[in-house]
Amino acid sequence: MYRVIVADPPWSFEDKLEMNDVDRGAASQYDVMTVEEICRLPIQPLIADDAVLALWFVAAQPQAGLNVMAAWGFRQTQIWTWKKRTKTGKQAFGLGRLGRNSTEHLFVGVKGRIYKHLASRSERTEFSAPARAHSEKPEELQDKLDRMFPRGHRLEMFARRDRPDWDCVGLECPSTAGVDIRKWLCWKRTAIPRVDTRR
Repeated sequence: MYRVIVADPPWSFEDKLEMNDVDRGAASQYDVMTVEEICRLPIQPLIADDAVLALWFVAAQPQAGLNVMAAWGFRQTQIWTWKKRTKTGKQAFGLGRLGRNSTEHLFVGVKGRIYKHLASRSERTEFSAPARAHSEKPEELQDKLDRMFPRGHRLEMFARRDRPDWDCVGLECPSTAGVDIRKWLCWKRTAIPRVDTRR
C-alpha cells in the first residue's frame, strides 16, 4: 500500500491562443485525459490508510485538481509552489495572457493519520528549481517527500523517469514505457495484499 503518491496527470486543457507557428498546449505534446477519466483511475485500493498525495494541477483550472483529490479519497490541506528558474538562475519567463507564468502549483492532501509518520517538519511549501521540458517536473518535490516520509511505499503516477525507492509508472517512464496507467493500476491492485499500514 502506498503512503506517498505524486501525480502529474495529463490534464485536458484547451488553449486556443495563436501567437506563431509553435504548437501550444498539452495535447500537442502527449495524449491528455479528461477530469472524469482521471477521477475514475482505480487508485484507491492501493492507498494506505495513512497517506499523502502531491497532485500537480493547472493554475487556470484548480477545481479540476480538487475534484480529483476528493475522488481519490484525500482532503486538500496545502498548496505548494515551484518557482521556476532559467539555466542561469534568473526567474523564468513563461507563457500567459495576463501575467507571464513563472510558477507551477500542486495540491497536497492527506488521508488518515499521516502526521504521525512525518519525520521532517522543516520543509517549506515553495521550492526553486530550473524549468525543464514541457510539463516535466523537478526532482525537488520527491526529495522533500523522501525527507518528510522516509518510511512507506511511494508511487509516482505519469512519471517520465524511474527513481530509486519509488514505483514510477508512465508512458514515457523506462520501466513502464507504453503501459496504460489504468491497466497498471488494475494489475498492481491484484499484486499487493491489503494490509493495515497504520502500525
